[in-house]
Amino acid sequence: MCQSISEKYDIKDFETNVIRNIELVAISENAKIIIIDNLTYLCNSSEKGDLAGMLMMELMEMKRKLGVSLLILAHTPKRPLTNPITQNDLAGSKKLYNFFDSVFAIGKSARDGNLRYVKQIKVRYGEYDYDSDNVLVFELKKEHSFLGFCLQRNRYRAAASEGTNGQRG
Repeated sequence: MCQSISEKYDIKDFETNVIRNIELVAISENAKIIIIDNLTYLCNSSEKGDLAGMLMMELMEMKRKLGVSLLILAHTPKRPLTNPITQNDLAGSKKLYNFFDSVFAIGKSARDGNLRYVKQIKVRYGEYDYDSDNVLVFELKKEHSFLGFCLQRNRYRAAASEGTNGQRG
């Protein structure tokens, strides 16, 4: 019989051990920025508010203790491209959103599958520069065997990128 990871290991111990290992590597490498890709891997219970909140408190404690910046990547669930990306589209518990200082989203254009747009969803400190009325638009391009973003426009209505319903997000 094949056991799932959650049956074989205590998930809370797994998450704590991963965070402790991240902390040890950050200290040994004198890291100033820690990138976590992706939050769903780190927090198997990201949909459960209390557990997700505890994970974020541990990450925030590590951030404070080490004096580092955290870049935490999370994925959005499948969603209609014609709707603007909002905080409600972020994967995981809404409690996670409350811990973040800034949230950006990368969306796929409903009009051109080769275009992506970057939009600010949350700004705790500072101003919204790239909200629904001013998103960054990039074209996917492959150069030297690497796929990347090539800036197309920096003033472009999100409604044009996201679809035609014109909703603000």
